[in-house]
Formats: sequence, C-alpha cells, structure tokens
Amino acid sequence: MENLLDCLTVWCPPPEMAQQVIIFELNTWMEQPLTTSAVFIIPQILPHQWQGLSHHLQKIITFEPCTQILEWQPTLPIPFVVLYLGPQIHTLPEPPRMDGPPLSLMAQWHWEQT
Repeated sequence: MENLLDCLTVWCPPPEMAQQVIIFELNTWMEQPLTTSAVFIIPQILPHQWQGLSHHLQKIITFEPCTQILEWQPTLPIPFVVLYLGPQIHTLPEPPRMDGPPLSLMAQWHWEQT
C-alpha cells in the first residue's frame, strides 16, 4: 500500500471489479489526500456499481474505442469511461453574499414604515 501513496496510479480493472478497486483506492487516498491521485479506465458495463461512490471521483470522458485510432482495436464495441480521483486542494469556502441595502436606505425605509 505504501507504493500507492504520494503518486498517480492508473487502474484498468474489469467491470465486475471496478467497485472494489475504486473503494480500495479511495481508502488509500484518505491516508494522504493532498499528494495521492488515480485514474480509472473502466468499460461502461455495470456503471451502477461504481457511480456515486465519492463526490471526489470525477468523470472525465466517455469514449468509444471503435471511433478512436488505437494500436489494438477491441473485439467488442464497448464504450470506456475515464474517471479521475485528484489530489485534494485546500480552499476556504467563499463568504456568503448577504449584502443588504446601504444603511441610509434602511434608515429611510424604517422612517417610512413608522
């Protein structure tokens, strides 16, 4: 497992093992999320098993190998999905935009209400 920390790994699991591989990599990523990342290339079969596992997992592209120029053309025309689990970036949330009207308008509104 130490070989998976602090690096980018590329996974090409079969569709029936995609969920286990993604969960394993998410657990590894939780150890050091600032420096660990992963790319998954998965046949788009059984997507319900791995969709929604984490909001950190981003779908980059879906491509059809039949339309691509590849060195080895696959025998089945199954589309592939490329998922990316990037390193976590520390950011502060933006402050809420609760700007109200200027105080002079508020004072005038209160005066009119009375």
